[in-house]
Amino acid sequence: MTHTKKSPFVMVVVLLVLIGASVTHVSSSPTVSSSVEPSGRVIDGQILFSPYYDTTTYLIDSTGAVNHTWSSPYRPDAAPYWLGNGTILRPIISGEGGFQEIAWDGTVLWDYRYTASGCTCHHDVKILPNGDVLMIVWETMTKAQAIAAGRNPNTISGNSFQPDKIIEVKQTGPTSGQVVWEWHVWDHLIQDYDSSKNNYGVVGDHPELIDVNFGDIFVGDWLHTNSLDYSPKYDQILISVHNFDEVWVIDHNT
Repeated sequence: MTHTKKSPFVMVVVLLVLIGASVTHVSSSPTVSSSVEPSGRVIDGQILFSPYYDTTTYLIDSTGAVNHTWSSPYRPDAAPYWLGNGTILRPIISGEGGFQEIAWDGTVLWDYRYTASGCTCHHDVKILPNGDVLMIVWETMTKAQAIAAGRNPNTISGNSFQPDKIIEVKQTGPTSGQVVWEWHVWDHLIQDYDSSKNNYGVVGDHPELIDVNFGDIFVGDWLHTNSLDYSPKYDQILISVHNFDEVWVIDHNT
């Protein structure tokens, strides 16, 4: 079965996870000047990590000695990010999902949850040069909505179908934010199953669209997008789509 994607993004088939390493190398000082990688992670000899079944984020040196910790009530949803000056960005498991920006002294600078109905944030986050944060979000579609989009009803298990969307959140307060940009997988579909639907077409002729009938196993969490990154040079977002074994490149300037 052919599967594809929609402009303004380009799909690249890979078997690697693009982002989402389990550790981040950083400095042991909150004020040290360090070189920053394009991914926004800092290399200066230390390792920043959040054990999945722990609520503490650790900074250790190469011997394993703990140089610093950040506490949280929540377990991590993915690897933490070092933002500089001792501040970290930490995606969290909190029911609806979210993230915390925590200072060196433990002060929570931003504690955000995305609470839109039928949506759950999951896995990775990414801070942008302007301070906004990108998040991966499950959207819950009903079985009827999936069938209306051309999904074969025989491949829908249960009563829901979950594609992903990407949102960009601007901070408006210590626990609040405004969604200033979003991109929905559901807006970029094609299928060759039901000719009565508007998105019916030859899947292989449309490399800019996503085949809604690709995958007959992961029908609840259809895509399982698990990491994302951002290129400031090209203003593009990269997401790793686990269940497709692909990386998609999305034009952020649209």
